[in-house]
Amino acid sequence: MAWKTFPCWGTVYVVLLGALIAGGPIARAGEVRAGVLVLTGGGPRSSQAPSDVRAAGYGRELVSKVLQDAGLDFAFEPQPFARALKTLETNPNAVLFPMLRTAERESKYQWIGLMARRNYFLYRLESRKDIVIQSLDDARRYRIGVLRGDVRTDYLRSQGFTEGADKGLEVVNVAFSLLKMQQVGRIDLIVFSDEGIKLACEEAVVHCGDFAPAFRLDIAGNLWLAASPQMLPERVNTLRKAYQKQEDSGFVGKLMKSGRPVGG
Repeated sequence: MAWKTFPCWGTVYVVLLGALIAGGPIARAGEVRAGVLVLTGGGPRSSQAPSDVRAAGYGRELVSKVLQDAGLDFAFEPQPFARALKTLETNPNAVLFPMLRTAERESKYQWIGLMARRNYFLYRLESRKDIVIQSLDDARRYRIGVLRGDVRTDYLRSQGFTEGADKGLEVVNVAFSLLKMQQVGRIDLIVFSDEGIKLACEEAVVHCGDFAPAFRLDIAGNLWLAASPQMLPERVNTLRKAYQKQEDSGFVGKLMKSGRPVGG
């Protein structure tokens, strides 16, 4: 009786398996056990743009190919970056991209492969000609918008910047909200990579020409695919070999030179 209301179970199995292999979002947070949970820092439904500009980046294409070559099921899950880091640290089957690789993070995570090289800047509004920054000290008199859990936030804090009422750091959870806050005068400067500002502009649906670099930060800009510190060594090695295969074939280099964003 009830069986008549359901499709063939074999068909259901094939559909679910196909969705996993394609990286489809069929799993809830932390539910990919045998396979890999691929975290991105965009946040669920963070984009206001008509299309998901982060998903259009080459990062998902590259990571999908690596995981398929490794013979692993997987599912993508965007999370606010601070939460994505916590998930990465506690879920042994999780990876995260793009992750800025720094000396402070070197021993905290396991690194699979280089995905992009970026430069990082303090950005002002194009109309704010009064903001002139010739050294990082010049930025101390301004209010700077930063992303919670981000290495650029940690960098500024290590340089003595703190949260304050009229100057210092303003910390938020979602990157593109910084542009909106800057446009209405709540903050003076924002911190982005040269690619990140373009993605944020598309997500916030604002004209990127309204923002101008004011000062280049002294941060090494290498973005990587990172694995959980708890991931088993055998799985890490499998992922690294699969990544190396794509690098040796020239596929990684081709994507980096394509002009497309790495996305997330």
